[in-house]
Amino acid sequence: MEDQVRQNKEAPDFKRNVQVFRFIGGNLVSFFGDQIYFIALPLIILAITNSPLSMGIAAAVEKLAVLLQPLAGELADRLSRKWLLLFCDFGRFIVMGVMGFLHIIGNLTLWEIYTGAFVFGVLTQIYNTCQFASIPALVQEKDLQLANSINSGIFQTAVFIGPGVGGLLISLFNPGVGLILNSLTFLFGFVMVLSLRLESQVRLKEKEGRSILDGIQEGFQFVLTQKPILVTNLAMLISVFGTTLFLTMLVVHLKAAAELTAIQIGWVLSIGGAASIIGSLSTSKLKKHFSYRKILFTAGFTGGLSIVLFGMSEHLLTLAVMNAVGQLRHQS
Repeated sequence: MEDQVRQNKEAPDFKRNVQVFRFIGGNLVSFFGDQIYFIALPLIILAITNSPLSMGIAAAVEKLAVLLQPLAGELADRLSRKWLLLFCDFGRFIVMGVMGFLHIIGNLTLWEIYTGAFVFGVLTQIYNTCQFASIPALVQEKDLQLANSINSGIFQTAVFIGPGVGGLLISLFNPGVGLILNSLTFLFGFVMVLSLRLESQVRLKEKEGRSILDGIQEGFQFVLTQKPILVTNLAMLISVFGTTLFLTMLVVHLKAAAELTAIQIGWVLSIGGAASIIGSLSTSKLKKHFSYRKILFTAGFTGGLSIVLFGMSEHLLTLAVMNAVGQLRHQS
């Protein structure tokens, strides 16, 4: 912990902090790649199986990694975060690249998609945990909130621009090319992390002498015995499940029911990304005039209604509006 403080004090001012800009830049490219993946994978599964159920299983398998949060936290505390970040980026580069190549040559099978989705989900969970823990080591304490805000902002920007660009690329090429492009974004992130001066963190004294398995077990026991934390985690798990189910069926509905092209799907998702940015910016203003209870109730009601109307719609403009309303609600 003392080493962490020393690193913060020695970090340059934010405007001259090349290290953190490299890190955030790598994340920006990866975020864009994820938006291509989000469109490409459902289209690939539909092409192979023509089954929305198969897409749902793939999404569920990928999201199972959220249950491994105690493992990810323990690894981030005990091992070199830089090497963990490099391992996760390189692993995702290989997984996405192999899946994309196999689809292009017509040899990608459903079980390979399930396996790839699970491995991708685990690596992403570990990466996100290490990323969150690594940013404080790159900036001064006074710049930490700004760095996190910029990192969040570029994610929202990617959600706005990425789907439109991804839809255009997929419409011009094989969806497998989309997965390969996504894999290359992780290779770019790998190079950016490799250039960083991220020192290995000092192990906490209370963790010395314990195995990783002991730490993981204690993490799960702590969650199970602390009712507020347990309830919060269960609520988050249900929310992730519901959001994943909707996002999974969203692309399937746009392709199978509405018969939209890849580029039209990208437009619908990009409009939703724009609404998400508006929702983030307007939340602070809404809090000045309405209580949290009213905001959450209104957001929940309108969001649920928008999903129902989205499922009943097949016109491009109506689909875009309903998705935008849903994304606006999600950020409120």
